[in-house]
Amino acid sequence: MCLPSVKKKLRKRAKRSSEKLESSLSVFEAEQEEAANASVFDFLYVDHSRINTFLSQFNEFGGLTSIVRGRSAQRGKGDSSTIKTEASALVLKGGGDYSASTNAGYVENDQKSYDPRWVNTLSFLDQIDERGLLNRDIESAGFGELVLISGPLSITDYGTLEKIWSMPAFRKGG
Repeated sequence: MCLPSVKKKLRKRAKRSSEKLESSLSVFEAEQEEAANASVFDFLYVDHSRINTFLSQFNEFGGLTSIVRGRSAQRGKGDSSTIKTEASALVLKGGGDYSASTNAGYVENDQKSYDPRWVNTLSFLDQIDERGLLNRDIESAGFGELVLISGPLSITDYGTLEKIWSMPAFRKGG
């Protein structure tokens, strides 16, 4: 394979990768806006490291670890002038050039860094649901399957309950 065709293939591959990254960022922005407008989620427990491990299998770039959004403003002014002279006589010939340039300006940058862990959690749920890997029925789920359960949660500490029942105020008697 010749060098120009290899370069061409690498350029195409880089362009596709860049497009996928831009698409991922657009999806992230849409999810962030939708989540901000629609609802707030509460998770009892999230294993961020494990979610990133799973997500890295769905994306050729790996897991998203940070999002940096920046803005830049730039303003400038420039002047340029050039003077050329030429003179000639029968035997002598001469000339000169003069060039001057003046530039002034300033740059202002603003950058914010975001922690994507909660976006990753929601993205993970969406991706496994799209791939048919998310089971919503615990009774039909097999061992090791991912199950999404929603509803009220009750936690009972039987050890504390036992201590309360053994207190004299709760005993029968006279």
